[in-house]
Amino acid sequence: MLCFNIFASTMKSTIFYFTRSRIYWILLVLILLSVTLLRLRLLNFPLERDEGEFAYMGQLILQGIPPYSEAANMKLPGTYYMYALMMAIFGQSTAGIHFGFLMVNLANIVLMYQLSRKLLNSYSAIFAAATYAILSYNHSVLGFAAHATHFVVLAALGGFLLLLKGLENNRLPTFFWSGFLLGIAFIMKQPGLFFILFALAYINWNLFQNKPLKQGRFLKVNGTFIVGSIIPFAFILLYLSIAGVYDKFSFWVFEYALKYGSATDFSYALKTLAGAIIYVTDGFLLLWIIALAGLLLLLLDKFSRKLKIFILLLFIFSFISLFPGYYFRPHYFVMLLPTVALLVGLSLSYCTEIMRQKFILPQISSVFTGILYLGIVMIGVFAEKDYFFMADNNTISRKVYELAPFPESIEIGKFINSRTNEDDKIFVFGNEPQIYFHANRHSATSYMYLYPLMETHDYNLKMQKEMIREVEAASPEIIVVTQPISWNILPGSEKYIFNWLNNYTLNNYKLIGIVDLLPGKETIFKWDDETTNYAPDSNYSMLILQKSPDKDFNNKSHYGLLNLYSSNIVDLILPVPTNNITAIIDRLQPTANALQIEGRAIIVGYDAENTNIYVCFKSDKNQYVIKTTRIKRPDVTSAHPPLNLDDSGFSAVVNKGELQSGVYQIGFYIIKNDTNKALQFTDFKINVQ
Repeated sequence: MLCFNIFASTMKSTIFYFTRSRIYWILLVLILLSVTLLRLRLLNFPLERDEGEFAYMGQLILQGIPPYSEAANMKLPGTYYMYALMMAIFGQSTAGIHFGFLMVNLANIVLMYQLSRKLLNSYSAIFAAATYAILSYNHSVLGFAAHATHFVVLAALGGFLLLLKGLENNRLPTFFWSGFLLGIAFIMKQPGLFFILFALAYINWNLFQNKPLKQGRFLKVNGTFIVGSIIPFAFILLYLSIAGVYDKFSFWVFEYALKYGSATDFSYALKTLAGAIIYVTDGFLLLWIIALAGLLLLLLDKFSRKLKIFILLLFIFSFISLFPGYYFRPHYFVMLLPTVALLVGLSLSYCTEIMRQKFILPQISSVFTGILYLGIVMIGVFAEKDYFFMADNNTISRKVYELAPFPESIEIGKFINSRTNEDDKIFVFGNEPQIYFHANRHSATSYMYLYPLMETHDYNLKMQKEMIREVEAASPEIIVVTQPISWNILPGSEKYIFNWLNNYTLNNYKLIGIVDLLPGKETIFKWDDETTNYAPDSNYSMLILQKSPDKDFNNKSHYGLLNLYSSNIVDLILPVPTNNITAIIDRLQPTANALQIEGRAIIVGYDAENTNIYVCFKSDKNQYVIKTTRIKRPDVTSAHPPLNLDDSGFSAVVNKGELQSGVYQIGFYIIKNDTNKALQFTDFKINVQ
């Protein structure tokens, strides 16, 4: 009888264990299915800038072109190869990229569950997995976009699991593969280095717990782990050296990255961090508060030392990983989410245990905590219901990025693809590399962004001149001039490239497209002849130019927009009016933010060779001299032989923000051969408000 009771009791416990274990796996599957359903509606979410860069680089890799050759940036190449892998499997499309990202996110959730289960228990692991799933999806960390931080987490979580296994079985190969995975996390994004440092700190804390310390074991474990973590980066260095692009890689990843990372002042960074935390916690603030409570519990209560040290070290190094460069962009916080998820799981498990001990039956307390957690999540989901269920992809993109042209880039890419051959190159002047991917065309320059050229460091002028050389050598079939407001022009920015762009496009390209993004309205697309009489009235307009031997002046009526964000006001002392200038204003166009003026001007009796033309604005109180861009006018030469008046055409733009309000008389100042100077004011007047 006694044996039967023991057998019955054992069977009952076994059945209960397997039933409970099965429930946890069923809950995990439900979490994965929910995430899948949510992310499927985001498959065609417009690629943003980082995604566009990764996708374009992945596209080049699939064509056998190594990173840093035809396109370069300061990021390590791991994420480029992940994009190439996803596109090789799921297709070179926005949907293919985001389906690959869905697979990565699901893997991260499973790994998060396994790590939490290893450190805590299955009950806590469900909360941790659900927390990671919901926070990594939310728009507050730009969870709709396949940022590099998600790939860092994928490799890091795998590395952490192997790390714990290595400390259990004391096998050196396990430490090697743990280091190897964390080395992959590093090549996905530089801050992944902090996860390697975390692992080293935790390994050595464990080794020092064994007294006396075995020096041989200490050296073997650390050496094996470090070798494993170095190999991915060493392989990258070897491959790039063989590919002949190491010098370019070295400049971007080491020299320029150092300038970029030291550009922000620490006092300003603290304010930025505070704002970033407010933004990132939006919608699911209660989950972040629960995580904070878990951190306090970890410090105050009697958890095992190993658990305390693991989570505290992971929190410290994850938090530090946000700091390089002091930019604190929302997607950087994805690297903090594993710690947040662990703390939520720990906090809720602790609360359940307290209820079991003092108030409620064990089964009821577990269910009660689960319902409480579900209610907290639903509060956040309801607050973000438009993002989770209702809003379409373009609407979400507008809400998060305002008038950034990510939805429009798809249409622009299709248009460019239809107007070019496969071997034609294009040039996107600005910060929209996703256009290269959507157009499936190579860039005329290795500079995918204008950002580095506008930053105030020692390399900006050198970079601008290198971009110019590359573009002129490639002679791109299409040039896209993106939104001037996105160029990130700083007070000390070098503006050499703007004058070049005006001259280069005015004399070699014709306008074939205008994309006008208007706040609160549908984007207006104008193609070919539709551009002739359309004047965009927004800082968010984009121009598409095509190479053409046609020098017809009428093709260039909108090129003044290129000057909008480069100051054209110069400091010159005007002479006494000579009144010997003949000038005709063909176009005087005020827009919301600028004044555009185009025409032709000459000194009477002289040709137009070696002349500089300036437009003058004079009021009762103020006077401005504005430099112009030369436009070739062979038609003027034909009408007034025998003088060569080809250089008599001009185009000028002045930002209204640089002018004081008032009524201005328009004049012209011409300098020929640096000595012959002429000044004349016209009867044209304009009111600047």
